[in-house]
Amino acid sequence: MIAIMALVDPTFWTNFWPSFWADFAANFIVGIILTMVIAWLWDKRKNKVDARILFQLRSLDEPLAAEFRFVLKNTGNVAFRENEIYWHVFIGEATPSDDLLATDPEPHLIGQVLIDGKNFVHYSGLLPAPAFPGRQLQLFSTYAILRTTDPKFYYFLSTAHGYFPRDLEADEDGDPLLEGVLKKGRIAVTRKT
Repeated sequence: MIAIMALVDPTFWTNFWPSFWADFAANFIVGIILTMVIAWLWDKRKNKVDARILFQLRSLDEPLAAEFRFVLKNTGNVAFRENEIYWHVFIGEATPSDDLLATDPEPHLIGQVLIDGKNFVHYSGLLPAPAFPGRQLQLFSTYAILRTTDPKFYYFLSTAHGYFPRDLEADEDGDPLLEGVLKKGRIAVTRKT
């Protein structure tokens, strides 16, 4: 058909090429924009897996005495199953009491650990309940005597989806480097009076 038009109409080629390139550019631009929109929608739909440990500090009547409350929050949009999250909390700049407050199951007191030349009390435990998106679950509470007005708390989580915080460095066996926990796993303190 194009060959017949080219032979019959002497202005065919002068009209054909501008029209061809305009159609090509329009289709190319629409194709790219449409592809980008579809990719964006697909990414929004994708599952985001994330969790973190939050902390609340409630001052008590005694000077430098406080109640610590640690909770896990699923900040992603994927549920964690029961017994899927193994958590670790490191308490520095405070001396925790041996008395843990109403926690089921009770966390394991691993003991004192030295990280980057600093002493921390290390607690860990397995979360027995599922963690649904947006929900908070209490890990444990304890009393402590603060050694500073700015206590430092760190954490990491080990799950079937990997370690959290996500960018923790690991050693050759795949275990997280505790020095990386100090860089990436700081727990923000929420003070209650």
